Amino acid sequence: MIFYVYLDPKVIAVARDSGELGLQTLIGILRGFLQNCFVAEFENHQVQDEIREQIDGLPETFDRTLIKKVMAQMKKHHRFIYCLIPDYTEARDALTCAREQSGDALLDLLLLDEVGEEFAGIEGVEAATLFNYQHTQFEHDRSKLSAEGVALAESAHDQHDLLDRYFKKALRHASRIEICDKLFGQMYRGNYEYTAHVLFEWLERILVDPSNCEITIHCGAPDPEGPARPLDALKADLTSFKSGNLASVRLRLCLYDNDRGGDSLPHDRFIVTDQIALGLPRGMDFLNGATRKNRDFSLDYKSVEQVSDLIASYATSRQPEIEL
Repeated sequence: MIFYVYLDPKVIAVARDSGELGLQTLIGILRGFLQNCFVAEFENHQVQDEIREQIDGLPETFDRTLIKKVMAQMKKHHRFIYCLIPDYTEARDALTCAREQSGDALLDLLLLDEVGEEFAGIEGVEAATLFNYQHTQFEHDRSKLSAEGVALAESAHDQHDLLDRYFKKALRHASRIEICDKLFGQMYRGNYEYTAHVLFEWLERILVDPSNCEITIHCGAPDPEGPARPLDALKADLTSFKSGNLASVRLRLCLYDNDRGGDSLPHDRFIVTDQIALGLPRGMDFLNGATRKNRDFSLDYKSVEQVSDLIASYATSRQPEIEL
């Protein structure tokens, strides 16, 4: 659902030198990246520094303003991921480092000013220029997912394959993960319980920096006379997830009462991070413990601001948060 790209800052100069059509092409690509891509960055911030320099060198036109706005949105939503290491000896340039590290960094695309022979045949990674980008399989897949989302029949994937395929790149670099599912607390048993166990075991393996990540679960309070396991069991399970690499994660449970004559939380379910928001209509019972595969499953993109505001609108039903 999320793609990782390396954006060579020199592409901006190519767009500038190609006139208005080149800048319009660049704006269209960047807007596409903003929909469902993270941009690979070096730990010394050199990509962003060079992008800033290139933008400062553009003519002061409306196109320059649009490019600055898109890049500001990327920065605001933490879309730059620090997954590349520069050569501090300066023996290799940034592009060589990005190419050599593209596999470990899980990159999908290198967008370059020109594509040399050294970029051919990199397994799992495409290289493109500003003017052949629309021919790539990457753009076909990226735009299709952005427009259509994902809808899967039951048992389409093994549970770990599903998580790796549709969640890994979305959650891997997150510093904040919020799960919103009213029924998770109200119905905590069966596939809800199983999905939570598998998800947290998987998060322990894939999070890049668990010590810098906080996870919050927003859910309805269990009814003592309802079908769910009791609250103490839910709390004990969630606490047990904080082991191994997740020991340093800040984990919070936010329960909501149905005390305002309506729903305690939205009907729809979501996963929201500091970077993106995903709609998860099935909610937190999307895995089947009997088959160890997915249940019928769908996923799409949402606005982080809109989903956050929606959850906040239920604040009157929220109990004091529980630190686990």
